[in-house]
Amino acid sequence: MYKRILVPVDGTERGAAALGSALGLAKLGGGTIVGVHVATGTRSTCGRGRHA
Repeated sequence: MYKRILVPVDGTERGAAALGSALGLAKLGGGTIVGVHVATGTRSTCGRGRHA
């Protein structure tokens, strides 16, 4: 089925539900989960603190 499933999570209940669904799909198809934590409201440090 799916070999890799990308799951963005942000600490909300909706993110947890998405992770649960993705885990179920991965188990059924023998796939793996790739998690990405999404954060908002943070400053970027790219370019030594300068913002483009």
